[in-house]
Amino acid sequence: MPASAATEATQTETTYRRTNTSLKALGLAWLTTLIWASSFILIKMGLKDVQPLGFAAIRYSLGGLMLLAYLPTAGLKLPRLTTSMWGLIALAGVLAYTVGQGLFYIGQAQVSALTGAFFYSLSPLFVLLLQAVHQHFRPTAWQLLGVGAVLVGALIFYPLQVASGQWLGIALLVGSNVSTAYYLLLTRSLRISTHIHPVWLTSVILLVGGGLLFVPALLFERPPHLGSDAFIIIAWLAALNTAFAYTVWNYLLKLLSALELSVMSSLIPLQTGLIGWLIFGDALSLPQIAGLLIAIAGVFAVQSRALFARPANSLRQSR
Repeated sequence: MPASAATEATQTETTYRRTNTSLKALGLAWLTTLIWASSFILIKMGLKDVQPLGFAAIRYSLGGLMLLAYLPTAGLKLPRLTTSMWGLIALAGVLAYTVGQGLFYIGQAQVSALTGAFFYSLSPLFVLLLQAVHQHFRPTAWQLLGVGAVLVGALIFYPLQVASGQWLGIALLVGSNVSTAYYLLLTRSLRISTHIHPVWLTSVILLVGGGLLFVPALLFERPPHLGSDAFIIIAWLAALNTAFAYTVWNYLLKLLSALELSVMSSLIPLQTGLIGWLIFGDALSLPQIAGLLIAIAGVFAVQSRALFARPANSLRQSR
C-alpha cells in the first residue's frame, strides 16, 4: 500500500473513531440533562416547603459524601496534586455551587418562573463570550447559528416576563450564569491538564461548594424540617441527580467542549416542561412545541462538527 494511501486510511479511521466517541458523549450528555430535568419535577412533588439554599446545601453535600464513601470501594486512591491544583478544584466548587447555584436560587425567587427558566437557558451565550475573552475562541458559523436558535427556542417556550422590581433578580441570574460558565471552563481545563478521576473531582467540588452553601442557608433561612417523603426525595436527588449526574458531566468535559455541554444543559427547562406534559398533563401550546423544536435544531447545529464530521478522503471521493 502506498504511503499516501496508508496515511489516508489512518486518518479515516481516526476521524470515524472521534465521531463515534463524540456521538456517544452527546447521547450521555442528553441522558444527564434529562435526569436533571426530573429534579424540578421531584421538587414540585415533595419539597415545596424546603428553603432553597438549605435544600441545595444538603443535596450537594450529601452527593459529595456519597461519592466519598464510594471511592474506597472502587479502589480510587487520593490523587497526588499540587496545593495550587487542589485550590483550583475547590474554586470550581465555589463557582459551580456556592456562587452559581446560590445566586440562581436567590434570583429565581425574585423573578417570574418564566423569566427564571429563560435565563437558565442562557448558559451557552455566557460560555461563548467568556471563551472569546479568555481563550480567543472563534466559533464556527454553525455554532453561532445554533446558540442563536437555542435562545430563540427558549424565548418562545418560556416568554420573557420582566415586571418592575425584578431587575435585582435578573442581575443575580446573570451573575449565576457567569459563575457557572467559569466553572465549566475551569473544570474542562482541569480534566484536560490532570489525570484526576472524575469521581474524585466531583466529590471535592460538591463537598466544597455544597458545604459553603450552609453558611448563607443558616444565616438567612429557617432550619429545614424534613419529613420522611422529603428525605427520600432529597436522598434520591443526591444519589442520582447529583453524585451520578455531575460525575458523568465532569467526565464529559474531557470529551466535549464547554460550549457543547452548555448548549445541552440549556435544554433542561424545556425538557422539564416536556416531562410535566407527559406526567402531569401540563398543556403545551403550538408555539411552545415550535420553540422546543427550534432549540433542538440549535443543539444539533452547535454539535455539527461531531455529528457531520467526515474524513478527508471521503470528501475527495464524493466529488
